[in-house]
Amino acid sequence: MMKYIGILVLALVIQVLPLHACDLCSVYNFVEASSGSKGNLNTGVSYRVTHYASNVRPDGFEKFPGQHLDSNIWQLYGNYSLSEQLSAQVNLPLIYKDYRRLRDGRVENGSESGIGDASFLLRYAPFQRFEDDSASRLEFFTGVKLPTGDSDPLKVERDQYVTALMRHSSIDGSLVGGDDLALGSGSYDFLFGTNGFHQMGRMYFQGSLQYSLRQEGDYDYEYGDDFQWEIGPGYYLILEDEQTLSARIRFSGEYKKEDSIVGIELAGSDEYTNYLGFELNYSHGSNWFANLGIDLPVVTESAEEQVVPRYRMLASVVRKIRF
Repeated sequence: MMKYIGILVLALVIQVLPLHACDLCSVYNFVEASSGSKGNLNTGVSYRVTHYASNVRPDGFEKFPGQHLDSNIWQLYGNYSLSEQLSAQVNLPLIYKDYRRLRDGRVENGSESGIGDASFLLRYAPFQRFEDDSASRLEFFTGVKLPTGDSDPLKVERDQYVTALMRHSSIDGSLVGGDDLALGSGSYDFLFGTNGFHQMGRMYFQGSLQYSLRQEGDYDYEYGDDFQWEIGPGYYLILEDEQTLSARIRFSGEYKKEDSIVGIELAGSDEYTNYLGFELNYSHGSNWFANLGIDLPVVTESAEEQVVPRYRMLASVVRKIRF
């Protein structure tokens, strides 16, 4: 039985533009492919880097290398089992963003860093079954995202938008806006989702869904609600009592509705992206777990005046502590 126990880590993201909701909506989430017990504490850190870029070059900037945004997110998390079926989880993201953009006709390089919006989740598993050669688990979760991140860049976004409306002119040529650079939204948002896992011998299948219900935050800005999903098969390359190593293909997607400023929807701010990815999952004993993966966009629907995701890389380490 021991050799079938492992944690397969899921990193759920949304890369939607102009808001990069992965920074503000997505929470570190995992499927635990082992029976829980009261008093277990899972602690860990996940890391995700996403590269956004655009080939759009305004007149006079034909030789400009292009605008881009690199988003680096570390999420510290702790999950405590209140019972075999119920657990509570806290996530705290640390964010660093590096960008190059055009602003007022000039090239600008800069960065933003700090704490992002923390989140609190309750997770409930109504069904779980673990046998010698198979395992199944179905889990639902709900939670709230707290306004702990810096939302000041949203003020620039709002002021710029209002000025453009008053002058009946377009906003400058920057494809990396304040909504992209904000570390938080200033709003209390609500999260809902489900995780599923089924293993039979060396084969397994895993998937998840997450919906974020957004509220109006600071500076009259409201990010659009977003929906994320991922699903895919995996295979255990190593399946031993002391360690396991599995490879998995991931199909994932994300959709975000339009954002709004002062109650006015921003045309073209919705986004739809599908990814194809690959990940490796490793466990040592029953207490240490690690994950490494990469996703590449295969379908992207967005306005031309946006930077779009080119790739994202994921990594995580989890430690289980028993009390």
